[in-house]
Amino acid sequence: MAQLREKPAESSARSGTTRAGRPTGFDGTGTSDAPGVDDRGAGRFAGAPGAVVRWGAVSTVVRALAATAVPGRSSWLTLERLAIGLTEPLRRLDQLALDVGRAVSGDDHAVNRVRASVTEVATLARRVDLGAALGMHCPVGDGREAGIVGAVAGEAHPVESAPSTLLDETELTTVLLGVARVVGPDHRDTAVDAVTVLALAAGTLGSLVIAHGEGGAAGLVTGVESLIATGALGWAAPRGGPTGRPVRNPLGGASGDPLGDLLAQLRTRPHWDPDLLDHVYPWWDPPVEVVDPRWWDEVRGFLEVRRRLTEHAEPAPARPPGAVWSDGITGVEVSDASAGPTATIVGTGFGARRPAGVVLLLPTARGSRPVTPLSWSDTRITATVPPDGVSGSVGFADAEYVTAYDAWAARRDTADAALASLPCVRSVPVLTEPFHESVPPTTTNRVRAGAAVIAAFSANGTTVLALEPGIPLRLRWTVRNVETLTLERTSVTGPLLDGATTLVDPAVTSIALGVPAYATLQQWTYRLTATGATGDPVSRTVTVVAGKRPALRIESIVVTQSARPDPEPDVLVETKPTVVRVALRHGLAGFGNDMVPHVRGRVRVHGPEIGVSPWFDVAVAGGTVPVPTPGASITVRGGAASEPPDQVRDRAHDTLSFLVPPAWARGAATSVDVEVRVEGFGAAAGFAGYRERVARSVGPFAFEPRRALQLRYIRVAWDGAAPSAEECRSTLAGVVPLLPTPTAGVAEVPGVGVETVTVAAGSDGRAERRALLDDWAERRACTAFEPLAAWLGFDPPEDDGAIWVLVPGRFVCGEAFSVPGSVCLTPPNDSPYAAHELAHCLARRHTDPTGASTGPCPSASGTSTPGTSAPSALRHGGRRRR
Repeated sequence: MAQLREKPAESSARSGTTRAGRPTGFDGTGTSDAPGVDDRGAGRFAGAPGAVVRWGAVSTVVRALAATAVPGRSSWLTLERLAIGLTEPLRRLDQLALDVGRAVSGDDHAVNRVRASVTEVATLARRVDLGAALGMHCPVGDGREAGIVGAVAGEAHPVESAPSTLLDETELTTVLLGVARVVGPDHRDTAVDAVTVLALAAGTLGSLVIAHGEGGAAGLVTGVESLIATGALGWAAPRGGPTGRPVRNPLGGASGDPLGDLLAQLRTRPHWDPDLLDHVYPWWDPPVEVVDPRWWDEVRGFLEVRRRLTEHAEPAPARPPGAVWSDGITGVEVSDASAGPTATIVGTGFGARRPAGVVLLLPTARGSRPVTPLSWSDTRITATVPPDGVSGSVGFADAEYVTAYDAWAARRDTADAALASLPCVRSVPVLTEPFHESVPPTTTNRVRAGAAVIAAFSANGTTVLALEPGIPLRLRWTVRNVETLTLERTSVTGPLLDGATTLVDPAVTSIALGVPAYATLQQWTYRLTATGATGDPVSRTVTVVAGKRPALRIESIVVTQSARPDPEPDVLVETKPTVVRVALRHGLAGFGNDMVPHVRGRVRVHGPEIGVSPWFDVAVAGGTVPVPTPGASITVRGGAASEPPDQVRDRAHDTLSFLVPPAWARGAATSVDVEVRVEGFGAAAGFAGYRERVARSVGPFAFEPRRALQLRYIRVAWDGAAPSAEECRSTLAGVVPLLPTPTAGVAEVPGVGVETVTVAAGSDGRAERRALLDDWAERRACTAFEPLAAWLGFDPPEDDGAIWVLVPGRFVCGEAFSVPGSVCLTPPNDSPYAAHELAHCLARRHTDPTGASTGPCPSASGTSTPGTSAPSALRHGGRRRR
């Protein structure tokens, strides 16, 4: 187990926050969680690295690049290659952080991965003059690459401000220190160079993050042009040939969200991706040639740690020939196999007393270490087995060399400990261990002692794995001091172990379980049990949650204030309550119950005239008016992939609806940011579930000035029931908050009195309603009525600019004479119903993507009148109305 020097907690306060102090995560830079849960908790050293890359900054810049692209096949290919190439060193840094965390906890598989990665990257590092690179300045040039940088589109306001840096410097430094520990002091320089060249390669994208943060879309384009001018992005141009998958242009209206798919792949794409035949490694060929000096400013502390690790390193003392040996030993006896017993080494030629230049070595968990013997004779030596003693080889070592080596290790350790004073260093592991060289084993020098140790047991590298369909499953383990080993599947279901549920003493350290097939959420468990010389068993368990990521996506965003006009675009009116409707889909494709529950979201608006609003929560019906409800959620259900977006939007359970307060519904160029998230999807014992966050911005929108509306009512005695004038006035006055009008001048059509309607026996009233509307529409528009109007003393109808509203004394299904029009009928005491019919007069139509009837209209007695709509009855359910 790694030793560690801890720093006070306040010394690492920068970890997990942006430089401006904003917390990371959903309320900060945004995250895209990895599918698995790593095992860097129990058994990890406290300084093991976390997430090195701030992927929210990557998403912001890639989306901004897409916004500046000229639509077309070549442009999309260039964007795809550019994004993959720029993020490859970032992906490797994050993977290296995961492997380092496991390696320092004793996972031999992770140790091998770290060393292999360091060797590969260090080979490339030899092509880079790091000394020169650290002193580079980013040249500024002119030029523009066709395709990816075209006419600059209006900058989309980022959903969250980009973090101040692309990399978390504290975590990056922790990776550097962890790699130095894993490879050991003999290869420290190689390890340091490998991590540095990855940070150097990340600087290309880092410079674009800085350019976008300082200058927005225009600054980003300038930054790309500068890199193009130096030839640093020549590798991004498509080289022709197949790409392994169909070309998808995110700006061309293709189905799905290819840009979102690309962003999701950047972090989790495997080292070899069969879907991408033309791999791009810009830090490979050509080597890194351009570094923005502002980027090195962002990792100044990391560079200082690098300098101290490699500068003036004292070499280890020369190892003499035959530094360790086991000559003369014919056997080893232990009084008890438990830690703390006495070991007796028997043989010949040991000497009557311990020679001055010889030390006795016994095996421990940290290698062979010198111990003080209890007794020493020419044929028999006794010593107490150390508390961390294990089975292994017993022998002797050159005392002078051991003393010199331990003193050298202590000096290096003291120098390394000084690194803890730097702000970007959270903790420093012991990078140089004291002497621990093992004695070569023979048939006679082995001692049995200590308990078994399970250093690591994992499924695909984690102890709690969230497995996705189509992903191979492999169990791996690292054990020490083990005499018997048993691997079991302890769950009722799950892939078998070479056709069985139990394996005893396997000769391997990993086992492939293939690609499991499953269509519902399942949980499988496997247990590894080991025993050592003491006979006491130790066990570790891994859990596999076989599920599927919800893969939420925003299908469409509609910003509206009333029913959608057809075919004209919707008109927005300032300071009127505005609804943002977000239609969602998921990617379960029939998995499980094909539903994603507890999906939440929020929106905000911003623009040059209004600034940036607070976040607004989902609006849920409360009483008669929907109100923002913190924590409110919906369940997104499955649907056919070919289903039209309008039809998805029409399903209320697939739609999050938000109310933008009137004070923020204004401005000539107002945009809307939308965030949608789900947490805990597929949660099972030990697995907190998937956490996803998707975001999108739409706009800008122009809000037009409001205008006053003039309303004139006609009282109608319907089968003897007539409304009062006050009922008519209050009904129409209540439409003001619901229609694009600041005020409404409400008055009676003068000189008319009460209109009388008698419904014929057996009639459902539709014929009488239509006759009434026809009559009053003729009066409203007919010039023959003008002399009568003038004789009665009011303006001719076509000159008063008012809408005439017929109000019966009892419930009658409403109807507008025409769309647009100037005459409608609405029942009394229902302002939302009146607003619905008046909206038709203002050119608003029903939205019904399926073409089906909007449903029956309930009558006053509770019966139904087919073929009509009841707006107030449908306000909180059924098909939507606006």
